[in-house]
Amino acid sequence: APKAPVVIESDADLWASLAALAASVSPPEPPPVTVTLTPAQQGVLDLVLAMPPGGTLVFSGAAGTGKSTVASAIVRARPGGIPPIVCTPTGRTAARLRALGALGATTIHQFCYKLRDKNRVGDPIFDLVIEGLPVVPGQWVLVDEASMVHPDIASDLEMLQVRYGFRLVFIGDSFQLPP
Repeated sequence: APKAPVVIESDADLWASLAALAASVSPPEPPPVTVTLTPAQQGVLDLVLAMPPGGTLVFSGAAGTGKSTVASAIVRARPGGIPPIVCTPTGRTAARLRALGALGATTIHQFCYKLRDKNRVGDPIFDLVIEGLPVVPGQWVLVDEASMVHPDIASDLEMLQVRYGFRLVFIGDSFQLPP
């Protein structure tokens, strides 16, 4: 049966309709990509795929060693049949990962914080999302550019990991300067 048309009478109705539509749409499947991993990259992928629910893994390497290639392989593998959540400290890095096939890549703040207010000089004030985080137990959460993540934010991610039981993978470059 055809659906009744949605009547939009206000901006609030429009935004509510758009939010409902966005919530009903699954992210598209990543495009098929054939990449041959080096033995070291395959070893990291094997470790990630063998992680128990609630486990944490950190892997690092200098620029150009293929960390993003491994992250893309994890996304394509869809471990557990569920696409991993890919987070980064910046929108620019999230955009780069989306171009590499991690179509849902987002910032850490978009994943697990909500904007509460702004301070008197206009800087945003965020609250950690405790209830309703968009993750299921056992799902993989990849944090790229992990060396750029502030220790307080890493602690928040680990606290959420304990609460939700997701697998947490930090991907970084120990040669980068910390925040």
